Amino acid sequence: MKKFLIFILMLLLLVVSEYFFINELFSHKKPEVLIVSLFGTVLCIYGVIKFFKKNILPAKHAEGHS
Repeated sequence: MKKFLIFILMLLLLVVSEYFFINELFSHKKPEVLIVSLFGTVLCIYGVIKFFKKNILPAKHAEGHS
């Protein structure tokens, strides 16, 4: 359950970061915020993929063989 909550929090952080990225991209106001939110989005995507491969995929794969 703890792993699932961490996964959901990572996805929530990804959505928030993506929102700020899209918002600043279309407003053309602050390039600093755009760079930070883009960096945050990339880190969140990397974290979600790494977490999914490490914790979710092995558990599903092991269940199929039992």
